[in-house]
Order: sequence, then structure tokens, then C-alpha cells
Amino acid sequence: MAPNEHLLKNFKVCQETYALALQLLRDANAKSIPGAGTPGAPAVCMIIAVERLNTGEYTKKSAQPPSSLSPKEFNKLYERIKGAAEKITTTPSSTTYQQLHDKYKTGLATTGVQELLSETENELLALETGCDPMSHLFKCVVFFWVINAAKVSTYRNLSKSKLTLK
Repeated sequence: MAPNEHLLKNFKVCQETYALALQLLRDANAKSIPGAGTPGAPAVCMIIAVERLNTGEYTKKSAQPPSSLSPKEFNKLYERIKGAAEKITTTPSSTTYQQLHDKYKTGLATTGVQELLSETENELLALETGCDPMSHLFKCVVFFWVINAAKVSTYRNLSKSKLTLK
């Protein structure tokens, strides 16, 4: 548990934003970033999470007062934590779609899925999410979205006579 983790609960945000802010706070403490253990760090991590997820739940201006940090101190800590978080998330991944296919035994032919993976990558990159296309997260998001979409499509193509209800 990170110091001042309980202060994240003061922010009314969706579960996804809360979870990301919590992870950022824990990572900042694990990396011993100066200021990460202060009561202002949860507010900084929350705004970084909001920015990453593009939820608009808070702004830097609205998150700064609850941090008990001066605007100058808040911005310094924000830059430190954000910089460290970017280094963590932009580390290239050695994850490949073939590895994911082998690990999760999707039951789909990889040759037929490869084109869908490429198309999905291009569409996701066009959204300008800021996610590194070489990251493990990006590869997993694309892989699981395509596999689930392909399975739904396969199920829809089954004739009703082949489906039995038990």
C-alpha cells in the first residue's frame, strides 16, 4: 500500500480512473520519485489518470487545491510522476500476437486473423490515444478485441439448427 493511498477516495471518478491513479501512485512510490509519498501525490496521480483516459473528470486546476501543494509544487510533482509513468509505459514490449494466440488457445486460424489485427492496429492508432503500439498493453487490447469480435462473428454465422439449448 502506498502512503496516502486513502486520499484517492476523495475524488469522485469512475472505477477505471481510480484504478489507474492507484497504480500510478504505487508505481511512483516504488520508483522512489521525490514527493511521491506526500499528501499531494494522490491528486497528481489522479489528474494524470484522468488525462490518460481522457475522461474530463478533473483538470489540473481543479485537482491542485485538494493536494495542499502550491501550484508551483504541484506542477513540479506532476512533471516528475508523469515523466516516470511515461518511461514505464513506453518500454517496448516483446509480446507478439503469435505468443498471445499460443498462450490463450483461441481456436481461430492465425492467418485469417492477422489482417484483422493489422486493421485494428491502424484504427486504434488513428484515434491518437497516445498508447505506444509496441507496448504490451496495446498488443493485448488489439488481440483480445479482434479475437472476441471474430468469435462473435463466427457464432452469428452458425445456423439456428446447429445451436441447441440445454
